[in-house]
Amino acid sequence: MSLVENWCSEKLVSLLGFRVGESERRSPLIKAMVLVRAAGAVQKARGLPTGSQAHERRTSLQLTRKVQKVWPVKTFFRLINPWMARLLSSRLHVVVSFQLMLLEVRGRRSGALYRIPVSFAELDGDFVALTEKSNLWWRNLETGVCEAWIKGVKCQCQVDVIADDTSLVFRDLKALIQHNPLDAPFAGVGLNWRLEPNEADLEAASRRHVVLHLKPVD
Repeated sequence: MSLVENWCSEKLVSLLGFRVGESERRSPLIKAMVLVRAAGAVQKARGLPTGSQAHERRTSLQLTRKVQKVWPVKTFFRLINPWMARLLSSRLHVVVSFQLMLLEVRGRRSGALYRIPVSFAELDGDFVALTEKSNLWWRNLETGVCEAWIKGVKCQCQVDVIADDTSLVFRDLKALIQHNPLDAPFAGVGLNWRLEPNEADLEAASRRHVVLHLKPVD
C-alpha cells in the first residue's frame, strides 16, 4: 500500500470509527457515511452547539425529512431492489454484501417468488433484518423458513419473526442503525452528528417495524 493509500485509509478510520476494505471503500454507502461524519466534524470545529440535544434533534429531523422528500421510500426501493438483487446474487456481491443480504420469499398462496434485499446486522449469533409492517411480504416468513444470499452464499435459513414485542424491535433496530447509519432516514429515525439514533424516533419506529432473525441451517 502506498503512502497516499495508507493516509486515506487512516482518514477513513478516523471519520467512520472502523476500518473498511478496498472494495467496501468504493461503496457509495461508505462514501455517504464519510460525508455525514465529515459534516459533523466541521460543525464541531466551528464551535456549533453539537452537544445540544435540541440542536441535534433539529438537525436529525431535517436530515430525515430531506431524505424522505427526495427519496419516497417505497418508490426508491421499488426501483433499486431488482438491480440490488442481481448484484447480491452475483460475483460482485462484495460491493454491498457486508451490509445487505438477499431474501428469497415464496408467497404462501400465490407461490410467486419475491427477491428482497434487506439491510442486516449480526446480533447474538443471528442475522437480524427488519421491514415495515405495511410491507406484507414478511407474513410469508411466518412459516419459519426461507432461502437467503448472505455474503455471496445461498443458504437455507430458519426465521423468527418478531412483530409484537416492541422492546425487542427497539433493541434490534438500534443495532441495525449502529451497523449501518444510512438505514436511519428510511426507518424515520434521526441521527446526531455522531451518527447516534434519536431515542424518541426509535420508540416510534419500533411500533411500525417487524424484526427478522435468520439463522443459516447447515
